[in-house]
Amino acid sequence: MKGKMVPADLFDEVQRLRDEYRVQHPVKTPEKVDTKSEPKGKGAARGKGK
Repeated sequence: MKGKMVPADLFDEVQRLRDEYRVQHPVKTPEKVDTKSEPKGKGAARGKGK
């Protein structure tokens, strides 16, 4: 894709920006996710209409 569909310099810049974003906004790992909290939203984890 790089160089054929997308200019190489633009491709490299987007990857750099993506990597920079991922450093600043790390993904929560399963150990860090609070599994005891209730799901949010109307009717979450309940049968609809019952």
